[in-house]
Amino acid sequence: MSQPATFNQIIRLITYGMRNAMMLEEGQEPNGEQIAEGLNRLNDLTNYLQTEGIRLWTQTDVVIPLVTGTSQYSLTGTYGKPYRIPRDLAYMLYIGGTQTVKSPVTSLSQQEWTLLTQGNQQGMVSQIYVEKLSTQLRVNTFLTPDSATATNWQLHVIVQQQMALGEKITDATQFPEEWYVGLQWILADEICTGQPDSIVQRCAQKSAYYKDKLNGWDVEDTQTFFVPDPRMGYVQRSFR
Repeated sequence: MSQPATFNQIIRLITYGMRNAMMLEEGQEPNGEQIAEGLNRLNDLTNYLQTEGIRLWTQTDVVIPLVTGTSQYSLTGTYGKPYRIPRDLAYMLYIGGTQTVKSPVTSLSQQEWTLLTQGNQQGMVSQIYVEKLSTQLRVNTFLTPDSATATNWQLHVIVQQQMALGEKITDATQFPEEWYVGLQWILADEICTGQPDSIVQRCAQKSAYYKDKLNGWDVEDTQTFFVPDPRMGYVQRSFR
C-alpha cells in the first residue's frame, strides 16, 4: 500500500503538532497565523536537529577541483551552507587514466594546522583542515597541489548538507517517513509554552523519547573499525 500524497506535508505536521500540544480541538484546523508561525518554527527545528547528529541521508560526495598552487577552497551548499565534513571522510581520486585509484586523506585539527611546518610545500594532498565559517566551509589542503596532482587527481569530501526548508504548507520535509511521528512531538514541545504543566511535561517527554530513538537509528549498519592514528606516534615501553 503506497503512502498518500499528503503523508509528509508540512500542514499535516503543523496540525498534528498543535493537536498534540492541545492547541487545537479534534477536527479543528490551524488558522493562517498559526500556520505561518508553525512553518517558521518547523524550519528552525529542521536546522537545529542537524546539530544533534550526522543525519546519514544528508551526506553527499562533493568533488573539489584542485588548482595548482592553491591550498584553500570554499564550499557552499545546494540549499544553504554545508554543515560539516565528518572526520577523515575525504579521499583523493585518480583521474589521469582508466584505472580507479583512491588515496585516503586525513583530517587535521586547528591546532595541528596552526603548528604545521612547510605549509606551502607542493605535492600530493594527504591532509585537510576544515574551517566552519558562518556562511560556508573552507577546506585547506596539505600539501598544496602541484601541477601533476591538480591534473591527475580530484579531492573528494563527504559533506553534510543543509536540508531544504519548507516554503509552502504543501511542501514535504526532507526527513524520511520514520521521523514523522517524532517531528510531530518535537514541534509540539516547541510550541506548547503557556499550556498546563501536564501538557508541557507530556510534550517534553515524548519529544525526548522520539529524538533519542531516532538519533540511535541514524547510524551506519556496518561495523566501524578503529585504527591507531599514525600522527600520535608510538610509545616504547620497557619492563624491568
